[in-house]
Amino acid sequence: MSLRSSTMALLPLLGMIVSGPGAALAADAKELFVASKCVTCHSIDSQGVVAQPKEGDEDEVHDLSKVGTERTAEWIQKFLRKQEAIDGKKHKQKFRGSDADLETLATWLASLGK
Repeated sequence: MSLRSSTMALLPLLGMIVSGPGAALAADAKELFVASKCVTCHSIDSQGVVAQPKEGDEDEVHDLSKVGTERTAEWIQKFLRKQEAIDGKKHKQKFRGSDADLETLATWLASLGK
């Protein structure tokens, strides 16, 4: 096997190392964010996630690009389960997905802005 063919064979592996599990987590979490209809009330401008609010609710959109600078994954999970509040207000909708999906979503959100 030549050096060129050896290098070509390793490129996909190198891509996995460079992108790492963080990239896979972000892709999965971003899909969950959209599929769970979080975009109804939230955008994540830093990730290219555009809010799709109901007509008349455009002023209620919150950008979560820096949520990770203020909240931990554990806190986000509790907030989405309606076990935590911000200024006395709980999240509008209780997260309906699996515990694994919630953990994926919260871990990703907590990484934003860092």
